[in-house]
Formats: sequence, C-alpha cells, structure tokens
Amino acid sequence: MSLPLKHKKKRLWSIHAMMLLTAALVSTSFTVSKAIADGMNPAVLTLLRFVIAALLLMPYIHYKYGLHLPEKKRLFGYACISFTLTGFFWLMFLSMRSTTALNTGVIFTLVPSISGLYSAVLLKERLGKYRLIAMIPAILGATWVLFRGSPAELLAFNLNSGDLIFFGSCLL
Repeated sequence: MSLPLKHKKKRLWSIHAMMLLTAALVSTSFTVSKAIADGMNPAVLTLLRFVIAALLLMPYIHYKYGLHLPEKKRLFGYACISFTLTGFFWLMFLSMRSTTALNTGVIFTLVPSISGLYSAVLLKERLGKYRLIAMIPAILGATWVLFRGSPAELLAFNLNSGDLIFFGSCLL
C-alpha cells in the first residue's frame, strides 16, 4: 500500500530538511573544533563529545526503546563501530592543531566517495554510472579547493600534516 501524494511530498520535504540540518551541523563542527582543538587534549575532546551526545540522546532512546545492556555477542560489533567513530573524532581534533577548518571541510566532502569505494571493494556493491558520475565532480571539486585551484600546488602535492591526519580519519 503506497502513501497518498500529499504524505509523500511531506515525507520528501522532511528528508531534505534533515539532510540540510545534518550538513549545517557537520559544517559548523569543523569551525568549532578548530576553535577548541588547541586548548584540550584530543582524547578529552572526543570523550566530552560522546558523553554530551549520550546524555542528550538517552531520554529519546529510553522512551523509544528502553534502556538495557546489549547482548554479549553484539559487543564486538559495537566495539568495531565505536573504534571507527572515536578514531575519526580523535584524529579530527588532532588534525585541527595543524590545518584549517576549510581544509577539513573540503576533505570531508570526499567521505561519500570513499564510502562508495569501500562498498564496491569490500561488499562487491555495484556503484552504477550515476554514482560514479556524481563522484567525479565531487572529488575534482574537493581537490580544486584543497590545492587552491593551482595545478602547480597539485603537482607539488603540498598538504600539511593536519590534512593528511584528517584524511586518514576519513578512511576509518
């Protein structure tokens, strides 16, 4: 049974609104991270980020699902997911000590392409021509901004250590 057109339009609008909200939160994340990265240890910042998120989300999770300890057989999977997230944020805060918020934002735009490549290689997922067509200008645009539109800088490949650290975090 499909939804009436009115409900489909409303649902589509809310999906786009959530995507814009996510983009706004992520984009301000780099600016805020840059402002505080020099003042605190990256591990402490990462811990604070996750403690605050847990405290903010706990009432909703309790209401929707209840609070209970996970089954032991699921702990390894949760640990793997947690490692990638905490690793990403720890490396992001570390990288902010030697790069700019702009560079991290630009590098972060590569994440969907990296995810697509991971899906193709690890999960044997077929990307399809439209995804590949979308990935190419995204990669080229990010590269253009990172190297300030200069072919000479691209050929010299002068990225700072923070850029490389953050790119490594995006690979997690």
